[in-house]
Amino acid sequence: MGEDEPLDAIEPFACEALETAKTLAGDKSLAYAYAISFLGYTKLLRKDDEAAVKALREALAVARPLIGYEHWAVINASSLLGHCLWELNRLDEAEAEYKVQLAGLRRIPEPNNKALRNAIRSLLNILNTRGKKDEARKVLAELVEIDRASEAPGSWTRRNNLEDLVVEMREANRFVEAEALALELMDLHEKHAADDLHSLYYARDLAGGVFWREGKYGEAEPHYRAALNVCRHELCPMWNVNFFEWKKADSEDTPQNSPDGKTWRRMTECPPIYSPPASVLSFQTSSQPWTERAPVDYFFVVAEATANLAKGRYCISTFADDGIRVTVDDKRIINAWKVRGATRDAAAFEVDEGAHKLRVEYFELRGPTKLAVHLYRDPAMPVDPKASTCVTTAAMGAMTKLGNVLRKQGKMQEATQLLLESFSAANRIDESTDQSQDDELSAIADVVRAFVKADELAKSVDLLEIIRDQTSQASDKANRSLARWNNIIGKLNRGELNAEERRRLAAILEVLAAAHRQQKADDPYESIRCLQFLGETYRDIADVRSLAVFEEIVDLRRREREVLADWTVKYFDWNDLRKKHESKNERRGPNDEEWKVITAVPPLSERRVRAVSHQWGTESFVGVRKDFFAVSAEASLELDAGKYRFEASADDGIRVWIDGTKLSEDWGLKWARRDVIEKELTAGHHDIRIEYFEFDYWAELGVRILPTKVIARPMTSAEREG
Repeated sequence: MGEDEPLDAIEPFACEALETAKTLAGDKSLAYAYAISFLGYTKLLRKDDEAAVKALREALAVARPLIGYEHWAVINASSLLGHCLWELNRLDEAEAEYKVQLAGLRRIPEPNNKALRNAIRSLLNILNTRGKKDEARKVLAELVEIDRASEAPGSWTRRNNLEDLVVEMREANRFVEAEALALELMDLHEKHAADDLHSLYYARDLAGGVFWREGKYGEAEPHYRAALNVCRHELCPMWNVNFFEWKKADSEDTPQNSPDGKTWRRMTECPPIYSPPASVLSFQTSSQPWTERAPVDYFFVVAEATANLAKGRYCISTFADDGIRVTVDDKRIINAWKVRGATRDAAAFEVDEGAHKLRVEYFELRGPTKLAVHLYRDPAMPVDPKASTCVTTAAMGAMTKLGNVLRKQGKMQEATQLLLESFSAANRIDESTDQSQDDELSAIADVVRAFVKADELAKSVDLLEIIRDQTSQASDKANRSLARWNNIIGKLNRGELNAEERRRLAAILEVLAAAHRQQKADDPYESIRCLQFLGETYRDIADVRSLAVFEEIVDLRRREREVLADWTVKYFDWNDLRKKHESKNERRGPNDEEWKVITAVPPLSERRVRAVSHQWGTESFVGVRKDFFAVSAEASLELDAGKYRFEASADDGIRVWIDGTKLSEDWGLKWARRDVIEKELTAGHHDIRIEYFEFDYWAELGVRILPTKVIARPMTSAEREG
């Protein structure tokens, strides 16, 4: 039987039941309401959301006057209607429906707490999506109160909701409440969830963050120390990972539940569809495949590792959506084999000294994919130098935060040691891993900022020598290090530096530029970024060397045959629109209709340039504010037939159009990142349009067009001089 055949059989039955109810009881009867609600449910399963909305609205219009808003049938239909409206992106209607559903549940003397929590979570998702932070915070506080009355103290649901509320109160600067909630969270962890060390680290980090934001550095210090202590006990065995496709048998429908033993054995006895190199086990995504060789949904993962452990107690913490099982030496310690949202599980175990086999089994049904496994030595155990310890991004973040807290208190020696340790670890991490780079970049940024400002930390750091060591030999690792350095320089607020500090920054950039020339990378994108920083820094201090650097950039572009054009660039202001968004608690860029309004008025400024390559940073420029501006750039080109590479980089949103067709879109609030798209073009005339908006803080925009057949590299100093 095919996937849709059961629904094909059910829908006629639902229609027949509806006609029967209408004939026997009338279209204002409860029987009619039940029947049309059932029809709406079948439409939802068929993903015909418009038809489902129509049927469910009619069902509720009939049922509510007859049985009230608090009846379970009305509440269920209301929940289904809210879901359909969400899927149709009719968020204002979905919000209203979820509020009606929640009001009905609140009127029940002893409501089903699971239904109440689900309704609150649905409303929370809507409110957060629409940027209604104040209202979302109140609803989340209600959810925490429900948890206190009905959830076990150590349950992950209760701790997770409390974590969310701590963050919300902290971001709203409601520090008294945030402190009390953070301490409550700490108490829950230490008394009822001591085995969940990863969550304990996060709880300590949250508490430290609350006191840091208040400026209570002495009170933040013990929490950050405790967080770092947990991180230092994390072990990082290298996992051998195999992906298996979850294929249905001929007699089965599309999987709807967790796989049974027979299905699991049948699938995992097949050859794996992908076996990546051994790595840490940490990944999450919303709608993209884990790797380009793995499916988005319906797959299994088997990961195995051997850990050499000292005698003692250990803890494993997992975070998974959907099901996960963990065994240690063939003894199962975690068994959460069911379809569910992202949930954390933890277990402790004791072993004798020696090699021990770890095995993780995981399945993904559909929707978001999350899988992370953390192995910790009990913090009471001494550090074993032979164990496979590692410095994770969490540990680097903890070092950086504790280092900054210590610096604020004048404890410079320990602060310097921590920041340098984080700095060194950050540059050992291979950028090709899936680990987040935010913490490592912030650690390096602290050292760079100290260097250019010549504070006490800089006196103990030979930063230029460190850069030379990292980038002196041509290699992929050196190229990745250079790209990271560009990202760090990009995070610095050059507008706050005085002339002497900019000279120190130029010294860093000179070393980096020399390393770029030595690497002779096939793709000069990062070289051009570095030279752009150097040229602008020279220009800011009136150094005549800026002219030579800008000429070098032009040479690089010419040597790689970049397509230059006569661009007409128009600048617009959208600050008034941003204020309207802010009044609605919305933090976003302009939508399509708002963009038309923004660009319909005369521009603030209009310029003609040969290349779209701007790194404004945090500085304003003539006629245009430094934040909340928009750019529309257009050019016409005569091109030969062939494949072309379009590189687009922006902070914040960017869209690129060619001949009226959208080529790429990254229309959100984000740090700068580069997207590369290749497209075959016919010979002749082509129109290119770029749309860009800047929200706040850093501003950057760059678009390059290159023929793919040309392999280029930066010029060496000998080539430039010759």
